[in-house]
Amino acid sequence: TKLAPQIATLQEPFGNAVFATMNQDLSGRSVAVLGCGPIGLFTIGIARAVGTKAIFAVDIHPHRIELAPVMGATQVFNAEREDVVPRIVEANGGYGVDVVLEMSGAASAITSAFRVVRNGGEVILFGIPPKPVEIDVAENMIFKNLTVRALNGRRIFDTWYKTRWLLESGVVDLRPLITRTIRFDEINDAMTMLDRGDACKLVLLPNDGKPADIAEQQRVRTPDPNISGAPVHR
Repeated sequence: TKLAPQIATLQEPFGNAVFATMNQDLSGRSVAVLGCGPIGLFTIGIARAVGTKAIFAVDIHPHRIELAPVMGATQVFNAEREDVVPRIVEANGGYGVDVVLEMSGAASAITSAFRVVRNGGEVILFGIPPKPVEIDVAENMIFKNLTVRALNGRRIFDTWYKTRWLLESGVVDLRPLITRTIRFDEINDAMTMLDRGDACKLVLLPNDGKPADIAEQQRVRTPDPNISGAPVHR
């Protein structure tokens, strides 16, 4: 199955999320994704595909908060309006989550990552902080017996094989994340949308911005439940 051009343009950033998310076993585990930019939203879709028990997403932008449940988040919290740590713990039955994927790089989100993970849990740091971040290593890492991974980029070629399968099989559907397709003369308007946080991914099409029907190009199939490890697309 060939990918629609609009979906194919997302493979490179999607591969980053594949590398970060599939570096550990998430099946049957509770997960928090802090930061719902494109990489964070990709992460939610991948985490759902590999069979997580629950996915708690956090962001501050309304548009991203709306997209998180579309990609598979169990519950979404607005870090600008509430202390998300006790809310996630409450939603997770009174316990910290098994795995936290920090995808924003915001200092407050990194602090929350170490607060919301359970003792013996895992924290994946993938977001890039704009400046150094202070962490209480003793209280938030050593005494909690955490496994902490700081990851970047992707692994050639293993990541690409997984990326291709996730997209070609339709296990992860990225179509909801393409806010719109644009022409060359709409680039300035597109940059404004991105700056406001009103868009996730914008695809530039040279063909006067008129793509073929993406629904026809990207046929999303339900994976065969008889194949071991294949999640059912919802």
